[in-house]
Amino acid sequence: MEVSPPEIRQIPYKLSDGQEKEAVVLPVQVNLKGLSPLELKVLRHLSEAVDGINPIYAQQQDHRVMPLLNAVLKFAEQLSGEQSQMVRDYATLLAARAGIYDIFGKSYVFPIPRDKLPKNCQILEFEEILWGAPAPEPGRALYPPGVSKKDVEALKQHRDTVNSTVVRSADGKLVAILNEERFKEVLKPVISALRKARDTANDPNLKSYIDAKIDELESGTKEARRASDLAWLENNSGIDFTLGTGVETYLDKLMGWRGAALGAVLVINQEYEQFANALLGLMDVFESEAPWLYKKRVNRDNLPRLRFVDVLNWAGFYNVFPSVVVAQSLPNDKEVVDKYGSVNLIFCNINLAISRVSSEKWAELFFVPSEVSGILGVMPSIGLKMTALHELGHTTGRVLYKKEPHTHFGDKYAIMEEARAELFSMGALSMLVEEGLITEEEKIAGYYSMLESLLSALRFPPIDHSGARNIMFHYFLEQGAVRKVKHKGKVRFVVDPARMEEAIPELLGYIGNIKALGWVDAVDSLVARYVSTSRRAWITKATADLPLGRALIFPEVLSNGQTRYPASFLDQRRIRVLYQSH
Repeated sequence: MEVSPPEIRQIPYKLSDGQEKEAVVLPVQVNLKGLSPLELKVLRHLSEAVDGINPIYAQQQDHRVMPLLNAVLKFAEQLSGEQSQMVRDYATLLAARAGIYDIFGKSYVFPIPRDKLPKNCQILEFEEILWGAPAPEPGRALYPPGVSKKDVEALKQHRDTVNSTVVRSADGKLVAILNEERFKEVLKPVISALRKARDTANDPNLKSYIDAKIDELESGTKEARRASDLAWLENNSGIDFTLGTGVETYLDKLMGWRGAALGAVLVINQEYEQFANALLGLMDVFESEAPWLYKKRVNRDNLPRLRFVDVLNWAGFYNVFPSVVVAQSLPNDKEVVDKYGSVNLIFCNINLAISRVSSEKWAELFFVPSEVSGILGVMPSIGLKMTALHELGHTTGRVLYKKEPHTHFGDKYAIMEEARAELFSMGALSMLVEEGLITEEEKIAGYYSMLESLLSALRFPPIDHSGARNIMFHYFLEQGAVRKVKHKGKVRFVVDPARMEEAIPELLGYIGNIKALGWVDAVDSLVARYVSTSRRAWITKATADLPLGRALIFPEVLSNGQTRYPASFLDQRRIRVLYQSH
C-alpha cells in the first residue's frame, strides 16, 4: 500500500556571511497509478542506478563533502535532544546540496560554536568549512585548485570534453580524464542496477535506451554518448530516466565546458499530454513569428519532444539548493539536437509541490490584492505551462557559427540563454490566447507568475538563471512593463499588460540576435546595463520570514512493488550513499 508523505517541516540555517534563513523539507507526491508490477520493479532498479550518481556529483563539488557529512552525522549520534536535531538539520542541508557550497557558492555555518566542542572532536578537522567562510574554486572540483583558463586551453586531449575532469598526474602535469574512467568503481553499482532494469523491462525502446546508457557509462566516448542520446530520443515508454557523468555545465565557472553528473527517474504525466502536443504543433509558428532576425528552419518531422513528467527520484546536479530544477532540455549536444531534435522535460510534481508553499505568500508580500485576487488560483498551472514554453525556447533560434554556443560564450552563455528562454515563455502566451489554448486571464496570471520568479531571483547572486531574471526585472521596470507602486504604505509591483507585450519582443529579439551572431561582448553590455544588486538587501529583509531553499523527499518503490516515504530526508537511499560508504 502507499504510505502518506511526511509533514512539511522547516529547518533554520545560517550562511557564512551572517544571514539567517529557513529551508523547507518538502515531500514530493508521484502518481504511479496504472503501472504494472513489472513496471514498478523497473522503476525501482532505475532509482537504484540514479542513487549511485550522487557520490560522483559530490566529488565534482569538493572531495571533502562525503567525509564531512559522515563526520557530522556521527557527531550527531553522540548528542541528544535539541543539539542532536540541530546537527542533523545541518547534515540535511549539507546532503541537500551534495556539496560544501550551495549553487551560488555560499557556505553554511555549523550550529554549535567551535569553543563548545571537545578538543578531540572529529569534526574539528573540517574547522575551516564549518565556521569559516570558504569560497569555491571557479570550476569547483572539475579542475585542480589554482588552475587558469590558459592552463586548460593548453590541454592536448579532452580539452573541452563535457564528461571529463582535469586532474594533476603523478608528475604534476595537467591532464583531462574521462569521468567514466575516473569513477569506474563508483559506476559499477550504477551499471549493475541498469542491467537489472533492462532485464526486467519489456518495452523494446526502453531496453534499447538502457543498453545504450550502459555502453556510455562503460566507455565515455563521444560516439557512445551520442548513441545513448539517440536511443533516449526514441524512447516513447511511459517510464523514462536521465543519467550521465557530465551533463549540465553550470558548475564550471572557469570555462563553462565541463558538465556535472546527474540522474532522474521519470514517469509520464498523462494529464498534460494533450497540451504538450498542441504546443509542438505550433513550433513552426513560434519560430516564424519570433522577434529575432535569424530564423531556424523547423522540420515538422523532427520537432522537439515535450514530456510532462513526474519525478520519482533524482540525484547529482538536480541538487541545486537553495534553488529547485523545474524543467530541463536535453540532450545538450548541439549536433544531435540540430539533426535529431531534443526532449524538453517538465517536472510537474516538482512545480506543483513548490507552488503549494510559495505563490500565495509571495502575492501577499509584493502584489496589489485587487490586481491578482482573480488569478491566484491559475498561477500554478500557467506557471507549469510556461516552464514547458521555456524549455521549448531553448530549442529555437539559429546560430551562424560552428562551435557549440556554450563553448563559444563560455561562462556568459547561461545568463544569456536562460534570459532568452524565459522571455520566449512570456512572449508565446499571446499566441496561445489566439489559438484558444489559454485564456486572457491565464496570460496575465503568467506575467505575474514570472514576476514572482524575477523578484525571488533578486535575493541571489546574479548568475545563470538568477542573473537572467535580474536582467529581465530591471529591463521591465525601465520599460514600464512592471511598475513599482505604494499600497497601504508598502512597496508593491503591478504588471502593465500592454507595455509588457511591447517590451518582451524587443529584448527577446535582441538576445536572440546576440546568440545567433556570437556577440560575446554584447552579453557583457547587457549585464552592465541591467544587472543590479541594489534591491538585494531590501528584498532579503522583506522575505526574511519566507523559506529559502527546498530539500525534497521522494517516495521509494519497494521490492514488493509497494511505495513508502523514508522517515526523513537523510533516510533516502540517494542520500545514504553519500555517507554510509565513509
